[in-house]
Amino acid sequence: MDIHQSYSSKRSPQDQLPLPDAIIFPPPVTRIPERHRPSPLQQIPPQALASYDVQHADSPQEVSIACENMFDEKPAASDGRDFLAGGGDHKPRDDKPVKRRMRGITSCLECRRRKMKCGRTQPCDHCHKSGRVCIYLGGRLDPDSQGKITEIKEKVSSLELQLQKSVVHQQRIGTGLLGSDVPAYSLDPAESGLEISHMVTSDLIYDHDYGSSVDYDEEEDEATNDMIDLGFKVGRMRMTERIGGLNRPRLAEELSVNGWVLTAKINVALASKPGTFGFNSPMGDRQRQASHMPRPRTPVRSDTNSDYLTDDGNGMSDAPPIPDFLRPSRDYITPSSGALFGHLTAIPVVQKLLPSAWICNFLKNTYFTNVHPIASCLHQPTFEQQFSEFLVLVDSGRQPRRPRQALVFAVLFSGVVAADESTIAAQFNVRKVDLVALVKYGVEASLGRANLLRTTSVEAMQAFVIYLVTLCRDEVSRSHSIQVGAAIRMAECMALHRDGSAFGLTPLETHVRRLIWHQLCFLDIRTCEAQGPRPTIHREDYDTFLPYNCDDEDLILEADASPFMSKQSWASSFLAVLRFEVNEMMRVIWIDRFKLERRKTHLTVVMAKIDKFCQRLNQKYEGFLDDSTPIKRYTKLVKELFICRMHVMVLHPYHSNTSNPLSERLHSALIQSGIRIVEIGIELETNPEYSQWKWYLGAFMQYQIALLLTTEAFHGHSTSDSDRIGRCLDYVFDTEPSQSIFEKAQGILYEVMQKSATYCEFRKLRAPTSTKQATQDEE
Repeated sequence: MDIHQSYSSKRSPQDQLPLPDAIIFPPPVTRIPERHRPSPLQQIPPQALASYDVQHADSPQEVSIACENMFDEKPAASDGRDFLAGGGDHKPRDDKPVKRRMRGITSCLECRRRKMKCGRTQPCDHCHKSGRVCIYLGGRLDPDSQGKITEIKEKVSSLELQLQKSVVHQQRIGTGLLGSDVPAYSLDPAESGLEISHMVTSDLIYDHDYGSSVDYDEEEDEATNDMIDLGFKVGRMRMTERIGGLNRPRLAEELSVNGWVLTAKINVALASKPGTFGFNSPMGDRQRQASHMPRPRTPVRSDTNSDYLTDDGNGMSDAPPIPDFLRPSRDYITPSSGALFGHLTAIPVVQKLLPSAWICNFLKNTYFTNVHPIASCLHQPTFEQQFSEFLVLVDSGRQPRRPRQALVFAVLFSGVVAADESTIAAQFNVRKVDLVALVKYGVEASLGRANLLRTTSVEAMQAFVIYLVTLCRDEVSRSHSIQVGAAIRMAECMALHRDGSAFGLTPLETHVRRLIWHQLCFLDIRTCEAQGPRPTIHREDYDTFLPYNCDDEDLILEADASPFMSKQSWASSFLAVLRFEVNEMMRVIWIDRFKLERRKTHLTVVMAKIDKFCQRLNQKYEGFLDDSTPIKRYTKLVKELFICRMHVMVLHPYHSNTSNPLSERLHSALIQSGIRIVEIGIELETNPEYSQWKWYLGAFMQYQIALLLTTEAFHGHSTSDSDRIGRCLDYVFDTEPSQSIFEKAQGILYEVMQKSATYCEFRKLRAPTSTKQATQDEE
């Protein structure tokens, strides 16, 4: 069955959650008064278990249940919420361990161990017949022994309670994140011994041992660190030492281990364009050129602001030149510490930082057409009112509140980044790069004025998240990752990881807090993939539910804290809810990948979990997606893109292990998913009806999977899909369509090997000793 097909079968509703027969508590031997008797599990009404819902958890065990419950397809009976809602509004039952009564032990130890009826003689009949020593405990135990027995019984009671919760928890997953009634992923005998390639590792260190050299140039080293943090670029693909979220420190060795590059006649028929393929010289010449590549110099800063971009749009000067593949793209925006710590120089008043009212209105409208539908972080009617009041205060010469200044500048910054460059030049006769620099300085100055590190204002936090969402849309450096980590800690200090309904907030306030928190959850995974090493947020650490599926007009500021019902149809926040739910599954996959690396789980178990989630995702959302509008078609493509990415996340580390390769089924699933990722990326980037959202495509996917397709093409695998792979390589690497797929792959791998070797030399990587040297078995 094709893994990308839409699941059309509907799951029948389950009003009752059956309990397994294994959990049966024996009745007490002596009768206990009714008021003291604990209720057995069998006596709990099924309706009570069906409505068992945890929202505001008090213990780590309950938190994990709450995290699963936020994806429930069925609402709790008490609040009437639908399957797109965030969760329930009632508290869990007060479950406490059952206290066991103490009674004397009259059987001998052997009969008690063998669970046989003891005659209570000395010796008893069973011990006499079997020739065992018959030992009885004393009539009264000393206080120490009595205390130990009591402690053991309390532990048994606690374990039984945890088992009971686990049963309910597993059954609730059936209507939660993973769905239910889905056949398990069948186990192929060929998949029983699969291992992750020994050429990948989770962690690396960087060797900067300069010894006692007197020629050490500290400024040159700092400039090098700034330049190579983003990695190197091959065509449209940006690569660092991390590929697919895992480090590959010996990539150049993997590509050249069999010596095919050294002996083959490189005939790369690629477009000779700056920054792309131009490697037509012999290998020796290229090695000499790589060894003499000029090292990066300190970027030229603008006199107006240290963070302004220069003429080329990436903060780099044109003289002396550096290798194009180490330069950031024109879309890269350097983060500044001024947002966190403030600027050292005097900051002009807001009237001097703000563009004209005409430009401000254009950027605000651009935000709500290009940004808000795909990366929502605020309530549009509320902000429209705040924006009008802001302009009135500025026109009158007064200073608006500092958090409000930060929010307005953040929206303007996101709007100008998402705007079309030619449109800005035609309407305002100004370069986009200059306008980006001006508004970026404004939002950072406003956040610094608002004392971001010490503030408790959700509005300031909202502005910071919008700022980070815009920065992390494509190329992510370690500076981006550090600022996202700081934002997560500040959000936790503001209790954004706790659902707003727990504090009696209105639906509007709760909805906005959920948007902010789940945008941070997305940024956590996004920066983790780019810079690592692992997610900061864990699912058991928060109980904030998904945002409401609603239009902005459905939420009003004056509403009380009464329960709010999500829509059972398409709404403006539909894509955001879908994205955030998939992001939580990706967080689960990240944890499972570490378990796979340590052999704590099996690959087929993880694949079954992904397939269950994908089936539930299609059942839940597919009925609301049609081809009537561009945003709905865009959402369908994004959903399929996420499904393919989940398969690649798990299977990619196994691909290069030639000593124990993937089975044909898993290999086919990996290649098909990789092809669809590139094809969907091409569609989203080239289709004119999606042009207004093209600016954010880098946050959804990178083209690193194209390297795996290139390897497949070079080794002659997946010949049935060679035409599709060839078209993918033509787009990603700008290859010549007339060339054979083998020649394309040969040239691409040659350039990747050269640039990777140069990059690793700059980066000074040191891998763990457990990472193997490249051999002929690790191609």
